[in-house]
Amino acid sequence: MNPVFKEKKPFAQLLVLVGLMLLGFALSAIVLAAMTLSGADAQDLNTTTWTTAVSQVLTFAMPALLWVLLYVGDFRNGLQLDFALSKWGKAGVGVLLLILLLPALDWVTEWNKGWHLPESMAVLEQQLRDANEASGQLVKHILARPGTGAFVVNLFVVALLPAVCEELFFRCGIQQLLQKCFKNNAHVAIMLTAVIFSLAHCEFFAFVPRFVMGLMLGYLFYLSKSVLVNMLVHFFNNAVIVVLYFLYNNGTIGIDPSEPLLMPWLLTTLCAMAALLLFCDTFVFAKRER
Repeated sequence: MNPVFKEKKPFAQLLVLVGLMLLGFALSAIVLAAMTLSGADAQDLNTTTWTTAVSQVLTFAMPALLWVLLYVGDFRNGLQLDFALSKWGKAGVGVLLLILLLPALDWVTEWNKGWHLPESMAVLEQQLRDANEASGQLVKHILARPGTGAFVVNLFVVALLPAVCEELFFRCGIQQLLQKCFKNNAHVAIMLTAVIFSLAHCEFFAFVPRFVMGLMLGYLFYLSKSVLVNMLVHFFNNAVIVVLYFLYNNGTIGIDPSEPLLMPWLLTTLCAMAALLLFCDTFVFAKRER
């Protein structure tokens, strides 16, 4: 299938992609307003859950799909939809990397929460902390709903949809276009995409762990050349939280998932070193394959 436009400049395409994202965000706000006018309670958790799902699709997935349609034409290549068996092994490596990094990410999260702005910006800092707290409480309330049905819905809305929609937008769209903007400098593109990925979640006091997650996903996409690898790893990361909340709410486990485990420093360091060695080995192997 031929693209609609023949524009080849990556920066121009990037601007269009961002514009489509803003349009999608506006459309999701209109959907919420329409639901409210039709009698739906905007504070109801069911309403919040499904408007979150609509927002993910309109804000992230739709712009990526439209960008491919407008400027690439080939969805398989434009979105790096590679189903080869070799890619599933890289997805396994990605999951193992994530597991090894979790102890370090817990400590990084706590460190990030302790950030402070200058005293002159105390009001802004409090507003940012209130926004972080409100976002965290909303997620906790959604995941706290009892029952198997709610668990399945949470797996779909909280774990699967963000994994699919965000990877399409950030890795397939933003990262690929930034790499072209910087003359195929993948490292700059990955770092900038990770910054944008973290900022897009609008949680200043959780910026660093999301940036680290964005870096890992960016390099996985670069090395595997398959967005499916990213979707699987991203889904695993989100699904672990959903499953832990489900088990905690059922009384199966006694550890509150909202509280960091903060493993001993020795174990955290060993896991981080193992993750670094695994990443370097994967990077070298992937470069040899090219």
